[in-house]
Amino acid sequence: MPCPTPDNPYHLKQVLLTLDDALHPKEGDFIVHSDRHETDRMDLTAVLRLRLEQSRRVIVLSNVRIAWDLPDLRAHGLDVMVIPSVRKWRNWSTFEVAVKRTRPALIIDIVSLDACENDVVIKVDHYARVE
Repeated sequence: MPCPTPDNPYHLKQVLLTLDDALHPKEGDFIVHSDRHETDRMDLTAVLRLRLEQSRRVIVLSNVRIAWDLPDLRAHGLDVMVIPSVRKWRNWSTFEVAVKRTRPALIIDIVSLDACENDVVIKVDHYARVE
């Protein structure tokens, strides 16, 4: 994540993201994934959009943050999600559950070996809390 240096607010230096940053990214954070991860994410998104969005009853979002409506649960960065009851697509960078009053019906997280605990332990626990 770029951030200003103390002596010059216009000069940016790179700051490494932690596993917690990967779990709860902020808008503008850049998380590097493997080419295979990105290919799988894009393929899944394309298939789901082709199959589901024509009904105009759901939208499919990819590589977007989701801000939950629970005050103690910070936003997550998701690979792919299918959201019902939203008819109009928007160029979201963060989907806000409380604003749209709907939750994802399907969440797909492609497991990254370097963040495996985030993907298969912590996120699963968090998703169970928002059911």
